[in-house]
Amino acid sequence: MKKVAIIGAGPAGLVAAKECQEIGMDVEIFERSSRLGGVWSDGEAGMVWSSLKTNISRHSCCFSDFAWPEGQEDYPTAQDMGRYLQSYASHHDLDRKIRYEAVVDGAQHHDNGVSLKIRGHEDVIDADYMVVASGFFNKALYPFPDLQQAKESFGKEILHAADYKNAEDFKGKDVVVIGGAFGGIDIAASLAGTASSVTHLFRSAPFIVSRYPDGSGVPFNLLHGSRTSEYSSDASRSEKNKMANEGISSYTKQNIIHRELYRSGANDDFPHLAISDTYLDLVSSGHIVPQRISGFSGFSKGLVECGNLAFPTDTVIFATGYAPDIEFLDENMKSTLQYDANDNYLPILAHQATFHPDLPKLGFVGFYKGPYFSVMELQARTLAQIFSGNVDIEELRPEIEEHLSDKCALRDTKKRSQFPYSHISMADSLARLCGELPDLESLPLDMRKAFMETTVVPAHFRLSDPLHRDKAIKELRDMPNLR
Repeated sequence: MKKVAIIGAGPAGLVAAKECQEIGMDVEIFERSSRLGGVWSDGEAGMVWSSLKTNISRHSCCFSDFAWPEGQEDYPTAQDMGRYLQSYASHHDLDRKIRYEAVVDGAQHHDNGVSLKIRGHEDVIDADYMVVASGFFNKALYPFPDLQQAKESFGKEILHAADYKNAEDFKGKDVVVIGGAFGGIDIAASLAGTASSVTHLFRSAPFIVSRYPDGSGVPFNLLHGSRTSEYSSDASRSEKNKMANEGISSYTKQNIIHRELYRSGANDDFPHLAISDTYLDLVSSGHIVPQRISGFSGFSKGLVECGNLAFPTDTVIFATGYAPDIEFLDENMKSTLQYDANDNYLPILAHQATFHPDLPKLGFVGFYKGPYFSVMELQARTLAQIFSGNVDIEELRPEIEEHLSDKCALRDTKKRSQFPYSHISMADSLARLCGELPDLESLPLDMRKAFMETTVVPAHFRLSDPLHRDKAIKELRDMPNLR
């Protein structure tokens, strides 16, 4: 029986283990912390806070063969996500496959497989294949090189969003939050009303949209992102961007709430988006003070300095992103993947962020910015097919090399989208590889329409599976935008 070593017991690692196990392989999961769940863990390894909810609905935040329980709200909380992943692991008998507090310090790729070195253990672990599923959110990024020196200069509390757990820890304090993406906006909203003051600093405001933006009760992510819009239009990229900006801007009133939040809907830049149900109201009421900055400059005693502006505060929280970390891979693997530790947009070049033809014993699941559950599941399924010999990647080499060339060029492009991959085309490409892209002609008429005109969800990729087809059709028909 072939053995697959899987690094990480978050959602990516769990689904990788499930798919490889299902095809008849032996799996062992190496998890550096004491709990499964990855960023959704409620332990120290988790990177979530008590008030956090997902920014996409449960219809997208699940695996295709494991539905949420009846009565689950549209947007799961962090605690819901942790319970879901624990239930998924138990359902697929993955718990006993996890080796906790196992930090992989080294991995080598060779002709016969891979070899792993676990911290504190002398023995080398050999496996036929390895899946890196340790997540994209490995290391907190700060806009300065030395955290200890920054703390000494500031003289007060410096945290990263990864350290934030709940607002009560900041009761009565003045807090500055730096960062204009989802984390910064959600943390600022979480703090408002508990902290004495909340100042939110960012270079430019994203579109800030609520989870139910049009009053219909349909979650935002189900209103956008169809295959029809992705594939059918002859419009140029800039024309598509302009249409997207115009559409999204109609869902937000931020331009009349505060001048610092102004974002034009009449431009051809890639749209940048954040989800919050309360942020704009809290700005309107004065509980959050938003401020554009040219960039972070440094600290002096009790002051956060940004260009010619300075902000006195008790605490500063940097929601400035994360960097992936695969330093444990050997130099040959890193070189082949063109790994760049300083690039948190496209740190590796791999086909659909999943595999490289020159590293046939290695795969990745969830190792890209903005992973969707449907894509993670399809990455895992594709790797299981490759590892079992059902997919010959040599036959795909021309397609792969074209993809790698495109992504290499994207690294040098200044005007870039919020995320490096379209989850629609990425999911469909992987589904085609592993045989899960359904034949539309075989589907009922309403399912053909659902497949093309609604957002991509995991259930789409069970429509060709006789064992799961009826359940997938029922789930799709029950989605609020199809009722």
